[in-house]
Amino acid sequence: MHFVIIGLGILIALCLICSLVYWIIVVVRLFKEKGAIHGILGIVISLYPYIWGWIKHKELKLTKTMLIWTISYVLAMVLSIGMAIFVPVMFADKMTKNLPGVMQQSVKRQGIVTTKRPPRKSTPRSARQKAAVMTVDKKPVPKAMTSEQEIKMLDELIKGDGNNAAALYNRAWLYASKNDFEKAVKDYTKAIQIDKGQADVYFNRGLLYVKMKKYDLAVKDFDEAIKLKPRDADAYCNRGGVNNQLGNMDFSIKDYTEALKIRPNDADTLYSRGVVYQFMGNKTKAIEDFKKAAKMGHKKAREGLRQASKS
Repeated sequence: MHFVIIGLGILIALCLICSLVYWIIVVVRLFKEKGAIHGILGIVISLYPYIWGWIKHKELKLTKTMLIWTISYVLAMVLSIGMAIFVPVMFADKMTKNLPGVMQQSVKRQGIVTTKRPPRKSTPRSARQKAAVMTVDKKPVPKAMTSEQEIKMLDELIKGDGNNAAALYNRAWLYASKNDFEKAVKDYTKAIQIDKGQADVYFNRGLLYVKMKKYDLAVKDFDEAIKLKPRDADAYCNRGGVNNQLGNMDFSIKDYTEALKIRPNDADTLYSRGVVYQFMGNKTKAIEDFKKAAKMGHKKAREGLRQASKS
């Protein structure tokens, strides 16, 4: 990265030197053609010799000079703007890669917990729940620590700092793993109030709302998750399932389709979209999705294909 910055700096300097040289050439001609007053004016107002040079370029055979001056100056400006944008982004990216977590500098991920995803006609597809995170500025969690012990430790963290979004996120995740949905939702909600920029928190709370059959609230959370992380296929899949529950079949199809653009070889999503197509009476589309999913080894898709072909 440092070599790139140095290279850009040298290139900008060369362009500016070239621009200065050709400015001097035109100012000298201005002195000769228009006299000392115009020459001095050209030194004071650098734009004047530039405009005069272009006006007189054919008459004084300055076309090549003016072109080189213009190109060198414009190139210097473009490179300067590019460097002003590029360098902060590069440093920010480097700093971000060095951060250990997703919610704040003192946070790290633990292993991702996955759940089975049986897509069914009447219920939305369940996708992975985002992993809980733990603060690293405290004592590390022993391997043998139970979820109850972890919750107690997080209770102490939150008592000491009620605005610790990471601790609230962790505790919510643990409550959810124990099927204590009300407490989990409460903690996720507090975490969102502190930091509205975390897609995973909206996603996890949306999953809980699905389990609690609060589908309208689930849709809103998946909406926010997608706004913050537009390439999250799981968020689209879950919103597609919830829209199916709410009877919004067209929206459900759109969501599954968006998920497949991101993850085209997902047999579960193909099967889920096929089920919605079948429910809508679009037999051709349903069979097409079932066939693709069945080729990937999806058992329910094979059964769905047989039933769709018979009907």
